Amino acid sequence: MRDYTNFVNENCVSVALAVLQGDYSMCLAENTDCSREEMRIIMRAGAFFIKQVLRCLLLMIIMPITTITAQRNTLESNIEHEPGWLGVEFSCRNTKVNIKNSITFDVKLVNTGKEKLTVFNQLEWGYMAGLQMMITDEAGYPVLSEIYDDYKTIPTLVFNSSSYISLNPGHYLGATRLDTAKNLFRKPGKYSVTIAYLSPVVERSVTEYTGTEINDLWGRERVSIISPTIWVEVTGE
Repeated sequence: MRDYTNFVNENCVSVALAVLQGDYSMCLAENTDCSREEMRIIMRAGAFFIKQVLRCLLLMIIMPITTITAQRNTLESNIEHEPGWLGVEFSCRNTKVNIKNSITFDVKLVNTGKEKLTVFNQLEWGYMAGLQMMITDEAGYPVLSEIYDDYKTIPTLVFNSSSYISLNPGHYLGATRLDTAKNLFRKPGKYSVTIAYLSPVVERSVTEYTGTEINDLWGRERVSIISPTIWVEVTGE
């Protein structure tokens, strides 16, 4: 019996295709000097090759997910021990509103820790902008606004050292959102509203491009922080 290791190594793609299709005749046609029994040996070697490739691909997918999960769990477990921590306070000026009328929300990023924190001083709406509004109906189903929040933070602001503000313990950075009930809720009903904040700036990038290291910066490396939930009743026309 001949050694077909080199053949498998040199023709791994065609062997792999033959294994996947369950037809070794395609390899046999190109290698008429191989008996069918020898070709079956080649096919088994090809199957082993495919398994090894799939195993490597699986590890490449699982390892980053495991690492991210472990980092997130570590951050969340350190909430009570973090000397400077950020919280979200959220209020609505009119929790009962007609579908035709406007509605106003106030959001505050509050330093709830014991030491100074530095935050990006632009509070905008969108996943890449910092603030996200999450709305669900009474049944718990997500409600998407008619106009999607997708503000993109301007890079020149991110890399400008004057775009950051320090918050002493108990101090806050606030923003007000004026919107229409129809845009946010679409139709009458009762809805829960929650705000999430994830900083739009990456600490490492800020240090690299501004040339200034901000040790107490609250960046995107931190976990998302969630506000308490508010219920809003939307009445008909």
